[in-house]
Amino acid sequence: MFDKLFTPYRINSMTLPNRLVLPAMVLLFCCLFFPKSGFAFSHSKPIDKHYVLTEARKKYYNLRNHGLKDFRAQADVNWQLMIDSMNISDSINTPLEKAVAPYALSKLAKEYKAIHFDVLLDSENNVSVTHHLDHPFTDTSTIRQVNRTTKATEKNISSFFSAWSQYLFDSPFLITDSTYDVIDSADDYWISHQADDAYIRMRMSKDFIIREKFIFYPTYHAHIVTDFQLSSEGLLLTTFDATADILSNGSISNHAHLTYKCDYSNVDGFQLPHTVTARTDNAPSVEWTFSNYSLKRID
Repeated sequence: MFDKLFTPYRINSMTLPNRLVLPAMVLLFCCLFFPKSGFAFSHSKPIDKHYVLTEARKKYYNLRNHGLKDFRAQADVNWQLMIDSMNISDSINTPLEKAVAPYALSKLAKEYKAIHFDVLLDSENNVSVTHHLDHPFTDTSTIRQVNRTTKATEKNISSFFSAWSQYLFDSPFLITDSTYDVIDSADDYWISHQADDAYIRMRMSKDFIIREKFIFYPTYHAHIVTDFQLSSEGLLLTTFDATADILSNGSISNHAHLTYKCDYSNVDGFQLPHTVTARTDNAPSVEWTFSNYSLKRID
């Protein structure tokens, strides 16, 4: 079921010889689908939904419409930022460990600069993330740490692009207008539709900017707040802030929160991610910088 909704992540950690822990980032969402809710609009009025959806689709920057078929890129992790945002006190047992921790982690950050991640987003919106090293690691303990970290980071980067591509590689609106209900609530448009056994309702401003999305599913509820940068070619997703409540027997059994912040660079005429920051509750911040893009255009 999770595969239908979002990519699950778990906290991975790297244990140093002195038992210090460096958590890898937990990123919990990519595709979110939210049981019907009783949203009521006392001042709603009739509306031409075809006009609203057509104008909304025009508003958003779309890489396919600009001729991009797929791309590859290199991602590099800001390991020092991750370390600086960590709270390692819970994993330190002695004054000596507390004293050596900053030096050990700083050394680790420098060593990990040899790790680079390779991203492919193909024409079917499939995301593939692998990694390569500037040089091999030889220490057995370090190799284990690197393997755990690279696997977690590959999943985390894949999660971001799965969420991001819904807004920039695909339209945030389905092609068939008949699948939607559109309500004019005076200040905003409310757009809803059914997706399998999920019910999705989004709030869009009168200038066609998606402000938030509510997703109701039998096993959890989610809420996504988005923000966009207006470029000369359309809206670019800059903030994706998602919370989800996992339900069990009608009660919340787990709560998760994730925020992506993204800025862009012009790559051969296309707007593509340059720096992405990811944050979750009770985990260090993670920042990725993307470079060395290789683009394939639509024939």
